[in-house]
This record gives sequence, C-alpha cells and structure tokens, in this order.
Amino acid sequence: MTPRTEPSMTTRPPAFHPAPASRLRITVGVMLGIAAATLSAMAQAPAAPAKPQWNGYEIQNFKVDGRDALMVLPKTVAPGKPWIWRTEFFGVDPQADIALLGKGFHVGYLSVGGLFGAPVAINAMDRRTGSCRSRKTRCC
Repeated sequence: MTPRTEPSMTTRPPAFHPAPASRLRITVGVMLGIAAATLSAMAQAPAAPAKPQWNGYEIQNFKVDGRDALMVLPKTVAPGKPWIWRTEFFGVDPQADIALLGKGFHVGYLSVGGLFGAPVAINAMDRRTGSCRSRKTRCC
C-alpha cells in the first residue's frame, strides 16, 4: 500500500503569501500589539511595597550592635523633636505610645530582653541613641 498524499501539499505552496510590503505591515502590527500588551501589564503591576507601618505611623527598622531596633515616626514632629524609647514589650498596651505619637513624639524600641538593666543593656541603649543620631532620622 502506498502512502496517500494530498496533491495541494506536494504540488503547490499554501494559498496565502502576503506581498513584502504587507508582511512588513503585519510584523509592525504584531510588534505594536505586543508592546501595548506589555505596557498595559506594566501599568497594572503592583506598586513598590509600602513602608512598614505601626498603628498608622511609619516605622524605621534597623540594628544596633546586632540587636533589633526600630523608630516609629510621628506624622508631624513636635518642636524640639521629643522622643521616648522602650526596652521591651513594644506594642503591648500601646495607648501611651500612640498618644505620644499623636503629640509629635518619636517612639523608639531596642530589644534588650533578658538583660534586666545590666551594664551591657545600658551600654546598648546608649549606642542606640548614638545610632539614631548618626542615621539622621527626624528625631534626636
């Protein structure tokens, strides 16, 4: 048995062959369509991640001598740039911290848990104050 072939496939080329000028228009049209789809996808891409927040206030996270530290920034800084810092249990019963932020205070935190006010903890707190000043935050 001999294989059967379609005469149109072996004896003549496919029926549609655009002229060179038409090929160029088709190519440009396809490229413009791809570019438009890409731009549309880029416009719908998610925005850059928002800055970290705590109760509606911006947070700056950093380390001081390997210890976690943060500074919560008020929306409007009070005259004199007042601030308070916490050494443990940040965010527990935050009413006072939220009220101070509302008055323009900065609220800082340094993790010195388990050191119980020992000299190493006091030294870390002193370095945290220096780190805040050297980082040129809006406080200190």
